[in-house]
Amino acid sequence: MQLRENWLWDIFFSIEKLMPRVLEQIATSIEEYTEELADLLRTGQSKARSEDANSLRTAIIKWVPKSDNDKDLQITQKSKTGHGFHHSVYALQKGTAQINNAPVDGSEYPNFVYDGKYNCLAPVVGFMKSPILVKAFKHIYTSPSSAQADKGESQATCTGNAALHSMTSITPASLAYTACQVKFALSAAPVFKRNDKMVNSVNFFNSLMRFFYAPQYVDDVKDLLAWWDRRVFPQAVLSQTATGSFAQMLAARGG
Repeated sequence: MQLRENWLWDIFFSIEKLMPRVLEQIATSIEEYTEELADLLRTGQSKARSEDANSLRTAIIKWVPKSDNDKDLQITQKSKTGHGFHHSVYALQKGTAQINNAPVDGSEYPNFVYDGKYNCLAPVVGFMKSPILVKAFKHIYTSPSSAQADKGESQATCTGNAALHSMTSITPASLAYTACQVKFALSAAPVFKRNDKMVNSVNFFNSLMRFFYAPQYVDDVKDLLAWWDRRVFPQAVLSQTATGSFAQMLAARGG
C-alpha cells in the first residue's frame, strides 16, 4: 500500500505543478467544488486517453513489421479487425515475455516492453526500452512526427503535449501510461476500458508502477529514466549539464 501511496502523491504533485493553487483550493473549498474539480479531471483524462488511443492505433500500423503469414489479413486505420492474436507479429509483441503456469492477468509483462528478448537471468536488461515504446512516447508527448526522429532529434511540426505543459523529463506514470496505450493499440479490443479483461490496463499499469517505486530497483529506475531523458528530452539534459570552461571551474572546486 505504501508504494501505491507514493506514486499517487507523485501524480498529484505533477497535477499541482500545472495547477499551482489546486491544493490550497481543495483545502479551503466546500465539498461541491472538490467534486466538480474531480469531475473535470476525469473528463479531461478520458478525452485525452481516447484521443491518444485513436491516434496511436493508426500510427502503430506503420511501426509493426509485416509478415508473410499475414499477407491476406488487411490491417486498416479505421478498424481494429486483425489486431491482437489474429495477427502473427501483433501476437508476438503482445504475448507474455515470461511464460509460467500462472494465469495472465495484466501483471505479466508483454514482449513489446523489452528491447530484445526477455532474459530470465537478467529481467531488467532491456526492460521498458523497446523501440516501439520510444516511438509511442514521442507520438503522445512530443508530437506524432517526432516519433520518426532518432534520439530526440526534433521533427515536430506542431507543439506537443510536453512543450504545452513544460514537461522536460520522463516520469514513471507517463511511461506506464504509454505502455498501456501500446498494449491497447496492439490488441483487438475496440474500446479502451479500464477493466477490460482482454487488455487488463489497470493491473498492467499498477504492476509497472510497483516496479518503478520498488526500493529494490531504485538504481535501475534512476538509470532507466535517465536513458529515456536522453532520447526524448536531450536538450533539457544538456542544459542541466555543465560543459566546457564552466565544467572545468566546477571540477577545480570539487563541484
